[in-house]
Order: sequence, then structure tokens, then C-alpha cells
Amino acid sequence: MTREENVKTTRRNFIVGTIGGMVGLILGVAIGSQASPRKILETTTETRTVTSVSTITVTETVTQSATATETSIPTQTATPSIPEELKQKFQSLLPNASKFYPVMKNDEVLYYRAYSSDDKLVGYAFETKVYAPTDRFLVYVAVDPSFKIIAIDVEQAPDSITMMNPRILTSDFENQFIGLSANDLALSPEGKIDAVTGATISSGAIVDAVKNAIIEIMQREKA
Repeated sequence: MTREENVKTTRRNFIVGTIGGMVGLILGVAIGSQASPRKILETTTETRTVTSVSTITVTETVTQSATATETSIPTQTATPSIPEELKQKFQSLLPNASKFYPVMKNDEVLYYRAYSSDDKLVGYAFETKVYAPTDRFLVYVAVDPSFKIIAIDVEQAPDSITMMNPRILTSDFENQFIGLSANDLALSPEGKIDAVTGATISSGAIVDAVKNAIIEIMQREKA
């Protein structure tokens, strides 16, 4: 090979090598530019997925916590307190009682449990309205824990116009009830209560009302 041919061959190899290197460089850049965004995209997608899962978990935790808090709040039912005037009336019949707790039925007070200052049950107290054909009464009664009458007070109701015999409001009639149980409450001769002269129907109405109230207390307290 002549010197001139050798120079041409060397120049040709240089050009081919240079072109091949440039092509390789261009291909490398192209491949790298495609691979890099894909990697970034995959990383971004994974990061978003993790963030989304974390958000859902936190939301569920908060919801469960709120539900538990709401369930743990106790429901409180308001209990009516005894009117002061009625409390004083009951304490006059049951002096060792200082606290009275109502027993309810259909939002109506049936009677009161009476407790001493050291929270011992000392008896029961109730009031009842008695309507006779001509007389109307308010009757206040206290019984001991064995359901025997401790004291009773019979008063003329404010809306009563007539009174057949005022003696029915006195201790002569009332004291007959003391110490009696429900089984003893009836007009004589069947029971131990003498009717007031001229007010037999009213006497019987009071006896029946007191007896029925004590029977209901017994049934509820023994249930």
C-alpha cells in the first residue's frame, strides 16, 4: 500500500469512528432521557399512593374515636324534685326523714321513698285526692318500711265547697289509721275504721283511697 492510500485509510477510519461515537452518544442521551422520566413517574406514583393510604387511615381513626366518645356519654334522665311545701308536710308526718325520692309511673309521681340523713330508708309518703259526692279532700300519708301507717293528715281540698261533717278532718278520725296495714283498712265492722257520723260515704272513700295506695306501694317495692 502506498503512502497516499495509507493516509486515506487512516482518515476514513477516523471519520467512521467519530461518526460511530456521535451516534452512540446521541442514542445514549435519548435512552437516558426516556428512562429518567419513567423512573420519576414511578416514584411519584408510589409516593402518591402511600400518601393516599395514610390519609384514609387517619380519617378512619378519627371517625372511630369520635364514635367511641359519643357512645361513652351517659344518658341522664331528669328526676323531678319534691316541692318544698310537700316536703315540709311529709316531714311533719315522718320527722326522721330528710330526703324524699319520687317513684314514677307514666310521668306521674306515685309516692316518695323517704330516707334519713344517713341514707337509711325510713318509710314511704304519698298524697292522694279523694272526691266524695259532696266533699273533696287532700290526704297525706306516711307508712313505715313494713307498710304500716305512721301518720295521716286529712285536709279539705281548695276546690271543695261543702263539708258534711268537719269532724272528718280532726285527729278523732285520723288516729284510727295509725298502726294499721292495708288488710285492716275498711269501715267497721269489716275493718277497724269507724265512719264519721253524717259523712259515711266520705269516710269510706278516704279509707279506700289510702288502702289502694298502700297496696300499690307494696307491690312495687316487693317486685
